[in-house]
Amino acid sequence: MTFFLPFKFIYSLIKKNIQFNQTLTLSMILLLGINIYNLNISFFQVFVVFSTVITTDFLINWYKTGKIFFPYSGLNSGFGISFFLRATDTILFFWAGIIAILVKHFFTTALFNDNKPRHFFNPSNFAVFITLILFPAFTWINPLQWGNYVDSIYYYIILLVIIILGIRMQFKCKSIIGESTLPVIISFFLSSIIMFFFFAQESYNSALSFFTGSFFTFIFFMITDPKTVPENFINKILFGIGITFFFYILQYFINENYSILGGLFFMTILLPFIWFYESKDKKGKYLNKFKITFSNKILFYFLIILFLIIIFFSYYNGIPDLVFDNRCLELFCS
Repeated sequence: MTFFLPFKFIYSLIKKNIQFNQTLTLSMILLLGINIYNLNISFFQVFVVFSTVITTDFLINWYKTGKIFFPYSGLNSGFGISFFLRATDTILFFWAGIIAILVKHFFTTALFNDNKPRHFFNPSNFAVFITLILFPAFTWINPLQWGNYVDSIYYYIILLVIIILGIRMQFKCKSIIGESTLPVIISFFLSSIIMFFFFAQESYNSALSFFTGSFFTFIFFMITDPKTVPENFINKILFGIGITFFFYILQYFINENYSILGGLFFMTILLPFIWFYESKDKKGKYLNKFKITFSNKILFYFLIILFLIIIFFSYYNGIPDLVFDNRCLELFCS
């Protein structure tokens, strides 16, 4: 019987621990990406990323709480960095790992209903986006992530695996912690499709090089952190649409592969204000998640403004270029 104890322990973790589930899922996707999808990152660089985030998060948690426990949350930041950051110098992976954990612990707000500090930036997204901006000559996003569609059976298999694992994780998260980020996923995906085909007027072939495995990794494992999304059902839908709108606005300025990471970056800046007004709504007894609340209206009007900005740039500059054929080293290209 003792022979089966380790297997029972692992099964228990898979069944009950959402963070262990996510770690296991992302590990599978990362290994597939490096070995088959040709993600341009070495196993040594991956080691640097994970050793940095685990050690840093462990030490800060120990300092703040005096308790010793495995930093699953910091570990997940390592996956985001490994999936999306590419650099000529390994030291930049160490830098990104440090930044991600510092953002997680110290960029916090208490402007919502339980009045406890909560980080509003997605740590890995913040670290990757800021690193790409600060060190443009030494960092990039791998072409296979946001372009260069590969017509092979391996490509479609990995794409299907990512989608299946992503959907599984969403239902697992809902069953364990009672929260769902599916409204964010669905609204972001549908708004991306609508804008891509009806606004940017891209072709079917262009879609194959845009809606890649990395795109779905971004959907299922980057924008779905339950701690960095609104609480209200309608606000989750508006939040997903807002990421799409910010992405299109950034395309007019920089036309870079990482514009979509910037969309999430700028949308999370609004989270403290969204949470603040959500807490106001709850105090006003608007408890029904489908009821139109003041926080819904604030976010809705903001998205209208973003859409008008997109229309303005479209009128003067034409449709946005989503082919990502521009590689500029400045944040705002002329």
